[in-house]
Amino acid sequence: MISRGVALAVAGSIALAACGGSKAAPVVPSPSSLPPATSASPSAVALLPAAGKIVGAIPVDNQADPLVFAFGSLWVGHYQASVVERIDPARNKVVARIPTDESPIDFAIGFGSVWVANYSSNTVSRIDPATNHVATIQVGLQPEGIVAGDAAVWAVNLVEGSLSRIDPKTNRVVATIPAGQGIDGVLIHGGAVWVESDRDHILRQVDPAGNAVVASLDLGTEPRNLAFGAGSLWVADFGGDQVLRIALR
Repeated sequence: MISRGVALAVAGSIALAACGGSKAAPVVPSPSSLPPATSASPSAVALLPAAGKIVGAIPVDNQADPLVFAFGSLWVGHYQASVVERIDPARNKVVARIPTDESPIDFAIGFGSVWVANYSSNTVSRIDPATNHVATIQVGLQPEGIVAGDAAVWAVNLVEGSLSRIDPKTNRVVATIPAGQGIDGVLIHGGAVWVESDRDHILRQVDPAGNAVVASLDLGTEPRNLAFGAGSLWVADFGGDQVLRIALR
């Protein structure tokens, strides 16, 4: 996988005019004539309450991107360096530097492990938090997303438009499920795996029992990410500047 505030500032001015060697009475502008406030002005920023306080800055490798907190540690992926660093929050220190395959891009937590999708090497790395040992699993082309649940780990393979189902008991891919070109977001909810494609604009429901797509919905737009809450599935519409709310059947 992390929102903003707005502040208003008003500034007034007093105009003085000189006429015949004497000062004119001050002119106070009406509220309607005041310049519009902008959140970029120093006085506007000063009105915002402090969101927090930086209490640490921990040196890490270059291009830190995916983050996840699990097993008492912060795990940091480095796309360029192809490593995952493990940070101990009690010491604010990197305590392990764990090589993965090329281009770690996403994390999932499940089955006692940290799972890493490696985009450029077409693999998933499974990290044992007890030992930092890594097991490598070959999946489809360019996995850019990963989730864990419903007795499996699911890697989203962008280029070939498929889901790789990994059995955590054997660390093997037990099914490859066609799920549409350009699949991006993935979510597990209600005993199903939900995936969306930003190319064909389709939301698909995958049944883990049969390893097959069992339902679909044409979103008619460019979806990017999924979330579930308040009894609905929510889809971020990247191309349409909106969020879609979907009532599931």
